[in-house]
Amino acid sequence: MDDKEFTRLDEARATIDVVCVAILFDIALNPSVDVTMIRNFIAKSVMIVRSIFNLWKISAFQECHILQRCLVDRLLYLRKLIAEDGFDDFEEWSFVEQYDFQMRLRADGRFKHRTSNAPPIPESDKMRRKELKKKKMKWQIPNPSKMAEEIERDYLYLFSYDYGSMHIHPIATDGQQDFYTLTKLETSIEFPSNDFVLTNAVHILWLIVTDAIHYKDWPIAHELKEFFESFLECLESGSEQYRLDFLALAKRLSPMEAGERASIVGID
Repeated sequence: MDDKEFTRLDEARATIDVVCVAILFDIALNPSVDVTMIRNFIAKSVMIVRSIFNLWKISAFQECHILQRCLVDRLLYLRKLIAEDGFDDFEEWSFVEQYDFQMRLRADGRFKHRTSNAPPIPESDKMRRKELKKKKMKWQIPNPSKMAEEIERDYLYLFSYDYGSMHIHPIATDGQQDFYTLTKLETSIEFPSNDFVLTNAVHILWLIVTDAIHYKDWPIAHELKEFFESFLECLESGSEQYRLDFLALAKRLSPMEAGERASIVGID
């Protein structure tokens, strides 16, 4: 990917980044379990995509694929949560998992020098853990391959999730490209292009946020719909219409002024 194409795609990423942050501000005061969880899914996804682009700049391509796998995971989890209205079940399962991990860590004498200084477990958490273990946990971790097929996006599993998994677990050629990147030695090896990881990352972020938009009737739903439709055209054909739709949308985004938002992504 040449510098011009990277800049074009990074500008698109920065634009959807700003829109996502605006959505976070707009839903920040809603204390419900489902909206809070969706808020956190959006926030984590934005940070993952930012990290992918930063890693790309230093030629850490395998790490980009690993993070893209994490992004696909969140998309599939969110689809399952929305389809089954499983937010409460997922929150309870997550609470028990995190609680049990902390207890295992604190019980291991090898780490007492660290855990002894940690704040005590609140009695309310102990009681909640006890009550939750009495009931059968309903949440089931989604099967990524099956979930991708159910939403008719099997390619997300085959070429993002599964491919990213190959970079998480060591294989014989692991780190070969990194060797030449770090040493700057010449090589006759032609490494495959990793350009698609950037476009895919932004596309998956688009899917996550549009899922969130469709789940709730947000106050600026109409403007969001137009922006995200033109943003998809940008990813598919390189259309610049999303920039104009962003300017129209920015006038209603809070808490920053529209002009300040536009200047962040270089749109005049």
